Amino acid sequence: MKKYLLFASLIALILVSCDSKKDSPLLNEKLNDRNLYEVGKKLSEDALIDLFDLRYYQKGIVNFVLNKDSLKDVTVKNIIDMQKAKEKSIITNELLTASKNLEFNLNLGFKLAKLSPADNTEGQMNVITYQFFNKSGQDINHVKGMVKILDRASNTLIKQFPVDFTDVVPADKGLQKNMPYLHDNSNQRDQIIRNPQALLRFEWHPELVEFADGSKIEVVAPAAN
Repeated sequence: MKKYLLFASLIALILVSCDSKKDSPLLNEKLNDRNLYEVGKKLSEDALIDLFDLRYYQKGIVNFVLNKDSLKDVTVKNIIDMQKAKEKSIITNELLTASKNLEFNLNLGFKLAKLSPADNTEGQMNVITYQFFNKSGQDINHVKGMVKILDRASNTLIKQFPVDFTDVVPADKGLQKNMPYLHDNSNQRDQIIRNPQALLRFEWHPELVEFADGSKIEVVAPAAN
């Protein structure tokens, strides 16, 4: 019982501390083209301004001044709030992109096995052999994405190849796909991907995995502003 009362008292103390946190009067300070240093110095010395808000202000005031014409009627709090919203948007986009990529990777493995020239009298072709492994536990009947080939040293994009097929990748099994692409020997980038001495890196950018039950994992294009 004593332990319970002690725990409850600690929780109450924390809640009271949070509720009683005061906002700095400096948050309502209006900015102008001659007081930025003075305001910055005051903020850095104000015990009511925590490190997070100080960093938001530091980044936000630079971004604002570089992209806006006037500081008229702009307060310290405006700058902090705008920077918070900007960083939250960036972090949210990164989180959603990473989460979607994890979903793809947890359900479908990918490997670029080889790239082989396949020239004939009708023209020049490159055949790329892809290997897919279904880790989802149910059949996959549609795969779509993009394979990017990059220079390993500079990370420069050399070529990219679309992948789109409806062959079934059986549950807990693999599928090997040979996909042909036109080769233009007069194109320097095409020459590079055939050069056995070139140091290249391959990236798989999945866009759609559709399962036998109709459910999907897919990249949704951002809404137009």
